Amino acid sequence: VDPRFAANGFKVKLIPIDIDQITAQLVEVEPLLKPLLFDTFVWKTRILPLLNTPMILSDFVRLAALFLYGGSWIDADAIYLRPLRVRNAI
Repeated sequence: VDPRFAANGFKVKLIPIDIDQITAQLVEVEPLLKPLLFDTFVWKTRILPLLNTPMILSDFVRLAALFLYGGSWIDADAIYLRPLRVRNAI
């Protein structure tokens, strides 16, 4: 991890990606995702194999994290999972 992140006050955590765990957490939050998405033929035959592609996997993880925790997608390389405070905003 680039030490400049810590120098600028960011806490960086690297975790392994587990698609089954992510989908289970999404289903726990929104049970309808299981029959409407994860149990479908399209998910199993077309989408799931695409998750081996880094760009698609990255997008899936970002969207899942934002769905589960809220927050803002600041940049294509970072996810900020807490609300931003904007002072003196018009």
